[in-house]
Amino acid sequence: MAMVYSRNRPQKERINEHFAPDQQTRYLEVLDAAKRVYGGDIDAAKHWMSRPLKAFGGKAPDAMVTTSLETDTVIEFIRRLEHGFVA
Repeated sequence: MAMVYSRNRPQKERINEHFAPDQQTRYLEVLDAAKRVYGGDIDAAKHWMSRPLKAFGGKAPDAMVTTSLETDTVIEFIRRLEHGFVA
């Protein structure tokens, strides 16, 4: 499978080409937010993004980049994690 590289991104942050261009952008937005939670650790952020969460009805955060609404839901969840407001 070919990989898509975003300009100014480390090779480790590559994205599978099965994402449409708008989904690639949303994926990177979620990845950046998740990296903040994990102190910049990309491996930990990607691992978290790949795990299904009850908060998202059993969907993994990286599967929630298909729409802006789902992506916004993940970003808001991450913001709540950063501020200690998860319920």
